[in-house]
Amino acid sequence: MFSLENKAALIAGGTRGVGLEISLTLAKMGATMALNYAHNDEAAARALKQVQSIAPKSVLLKADLEDEEQTRSMVRRAAIELGRLDIFIMNAVSTTTKSLLTVKPHSFWRTMAMNVGGFLISIQELAGMIADGGRIVLISGNTTLRYPTPTTEVLGVAKAAMESIVRSLAFALGPRGITVNGLGLGLYDTESSRYALGLEGSYDERVRITCQRTALKRMGKASDVAGAAGFLCTEEAGYITGQMIMVDGGISIASPQ
Repeated sequence: MFSLENKAALIAGGTRGVGLEISLTLAKMGATMALNYAHNDEAAARALKQVQSIAPKSVLLKADLEDEEQTRSMVRRAAIELGRLDIFIMNAVSTTTKSLLTVKPHSFWRTMAMNVGGFLISIQELAGMIADGGRIVLISGNTTLRYPTPTTEVLGVAKAAMESIVRSLAFALGPRGITVNGLGLGLYDTESSRYALGLEGSYDERVRITCQRTALKRMGKASDVAGAAGFLCTEEAGYITGQMIMVDGGISIASPQ
């Protein structure tokens, strides 16, 4: 049960943080991985070495998801190099940290292009290549349910659009047995969280509030996301689709008191 033996997975943003943990988890479940990254060649090489120690035929694919041709090429190369595609996980993220009232239009649209556009273009290219019974998973956040922090307002708009795409794609691809779901994360100890919240000086306070208000009284770990993502990719999860599942320790449903 819960095996991904002989499956091939493309992970956008799969070489660090939560994305790397997902890559390692899927590899342990039997999948061969194509790990996308955009910039840091040395870090990506280290990540690939970790994954290849479990899934030796895994590969790296460098692509900037803001660029349409690089994005389409990434998907095509993944299918060629792995021989097939069964799983796509969208974990890559990039954003301006300006608020909606101060962001310049070009910065707003760059965030939309990389996140919403990167997801949409990947799926368009993937649709003709992914195997029947395939799995698509978006990594999002629970801030789409409520007001985010000032430095994540624009990203919240982008993630809300991506979650809408999840619901539409579930019906577009469902007749082929392909499921499309998303995971809504709370506060995790990642580089991006520390950066965005550090700009407004609230990271430590957010950690305190999270640990106080979650049902489990702790922050999330990358392995918490990876376990949920891995399950959604299995045959056993084949009747779950079009859903946003919160992986946030219950904080999104906590009383404000």
